[in-house]
Amino acid sequence: MTTPQPPHNANHSRSCVRTPRSRPAPRGDASERLANATWRKSSRSANAGQCVEVAITPTTVGIRDSKNPGGDHLTTAPTQWASFLTTLKAGRYDR
Repeated sequence: MTTPQPPHNANHSRSCVRTPRSRPAPRGDASERLANATWRKSSRSANAGQCVEVAITPTTVGIRDSKNPGGDHLTTAPTQWASFLTTLKAGRYDR
Protein backbone atom coordinates (compact mmCIF):
# COMPACT_ATOMS: atom_id res chain seq x y z
CA MET A 1 0.00 0.00 0.00
CA THR A 2 1.42 3.39 -0.96
CA THR A 3 1.00 6.67 0.84
CA PRO A 4 -0.92 9.28 -1.14
CA GLN A 5 1.31 12.13 -2.32
CA PRO A 6 0.16 15.75 -2.47
CA PRO A 7 -0.41 17.04 -5.98
CA HIS A 8 2.62 18.61 -7.66
CA ASN A 9 2.26 22.35 -8.05
CA ALA A 10 4.16 23.54 -11.13
CA ASN A 11 3.88 27.14 -9.93
CA HIS A 12 5.66 26.39 -6.66
CA SER A 13 8.68 28.64 -6.38
CA ARG A 14 12.12 27.24 -5.58
CA SER A 15 12.55 30.15 -3.20
CA CYS A 16 10.55 28.16 -0.67
CA VAL A 17 13.32 25.60 -0.38
CA ARG A 18 15.19 26.11 2.87
CA THR A 19 18.94 26.24 2.53
CA PRO A 20 21.50 26.70 5.29
CA ARG A 21 22.68 30.25 5.74
CA SER A 22 26.33 30.74 5.09
CA ARG A 23 28.48 32.74 7.45
CA PRO A 24 30.98 35.26 6.22
CA ALA A 25 34.52 33.96 6.13
CA PRO A 26 36.66 35.06 9.07
CA ARG A 27 38.92 37.98 8.29
CA GLY A 28 42.67 37.45 8.35
CA ASP A 29 44.57 34.24 8.70
CA ALA A 30 44.58 32.07 11.83
CA SER A 31 47.67 33.79 13.25
CA GLU A 32 45.94 37.16 13.08
CA ARG A 33 42.78 35.75 14.68
CA LEU A 34 44.86 34.29 17.54
CA ALA A 35 47.12 37.34 18.02
CA ASN A 36 45.12 38.72 20.96
CA ALA A 37 43.79 35.41 22.25
CA THR A 38 44.63 34.14 25.71
CA TRP A 39 46.63 30.92 25.63
CA ARG A 40 46.02 28.55 28.53
CA LYS A 41 47.45 25.30 29.76
CA SER A 42 45.42 22.52 31.35
CA SER A 43 45.15 22.74 35.13
CA ARG A 44 45.99 19.01 35.14
CA SER A 45 49.32 19.56 33.42
CA ALA A 46 52.36 18.56 35.41
CA ASN A 47 55.47 20.69 35.24
CA ALA A 48 57.24 18.02 33.18
CA GLY A 49 57.31 20.28 30.12
CA GLN A 50 55.16 18.00 27.98
CA CYS A 51 52.14 20.26 27.70
CA VAL A 52 50.15 21.99 25.03
CA GLU A 53 48.43 25.34 25.29
CA VAL A 54 45.09 26.20 23.74
CA ALA A 55 43.63 29.54 22.63
CA ILE A 56 39.96 29.71 21.69
CA THR A 57 38.25 32.40 19.62
CA PRO A 58 34.76 32.30 18.09
CA THR A 59 36.19 31.12 14.74
CA THR A 60 39.48 29.38 15.54
CA VAL A 61 41.10 27.13 18.13
CA GLY A 62 44.88 27.28 18.31
CA ILE A 63 47.04 24.54 19.82
CA ARG A 64 50.75 25.02 20.52
CA ASP A 65 53.66 23.47 22.39
CA SER A 66 54.05 25.17 25.78
CA LYS A 67 57.86 24.83 25.54
CA ASN A 68 57.89 26.85 22.32
CA PRO A 69 55.10 29.43 22.45
CA GLY A 70 56.66 31.49 19.66
CA GLY A 71 56.85 28.53 17.31
CA ASP A 72 54.29 27.09 14.95
CA HIS A 73 50.81 26.15 16.09
CA LEU A 74 47.95 24.03 14.84
CA THR A 75 44.51 25.46 14.21
CA THR A 76 41.09 23.90 13.94
CA ALA A 77 37.46 24.94 13.98
CA PRO A 78 35.73 25.19 17.36
CA THR A 79 33.26 22.45 16.34
CA GLN A 80 36.11 20.05 15.57
CA TRP A 81 37.81 20.89 18.86
CA ALA A 82 34.57 20.24 20.76
CA SER A 83 34.18 16.88 19.02
CA PHE A 84 37.77 15.95 19.93
CA LEU A 85 37.18 16.85 23.58
CA THR A 86 33.97 14.82 23.67
CA THR A 87 35.74 11.68 22.42
CA LEU A 88 38.67 12.34 24.74
CA LYS A 89 36.40 12.64 27.79
CA ALA A 90 34.57 9.46 26.73
CA GLY A 91 37.86 7.58 27.06
CA ARG A 92 38.25 6.72 23.39
CA TYR A 93 41.99 7.45 23.53
CA ASP A 94 42.69 5.75 26.87
CA ARG A 95 45.27 3.01 26.80
